Amino acid sequence: MPNVNTKNFSLFYVTCDSCETAKTIARSLLDNKLAACANIIPNISSLYLSEGVIKEDNEVVLIIKTVPSLSSKCRDLISELHPYDIPAIIYLDNVNVSDEFSNWINSNLKIPL
Repeated sequence: MPNVNTKNFSLFYVTCDSCETAKTIARSLLDNKLAACANIIPNISSLYLSEGVIKEDNEVVLIIKTVPSLSSKCRDLISELHPYDIPAIIYLDNVNVSDEFSNWINSNLKIPL
């Protein structure tokens, strides 16, 4: 079983209106070395309350892997590029991952000293 490292990993969960939006955000994060990896899950059904009414939309989930020291920059860039007035940007810092995966993430990011 791989060793688990509990520090140095953050996971973002972001819903987007389209695959194009998710890809734009993902590519920008990757180009700026703010994320090491992004997964796009198309065709999810979202149900939510808006002004007291239940609404339903098709959305795309964007999952982003980074480190806690880059979380605020990731959040800011996602907010800047996202078309929603109030985007769902959910992130968890200090997520448990294997040492090998943590090393891979750290080797692909521009981590501030």
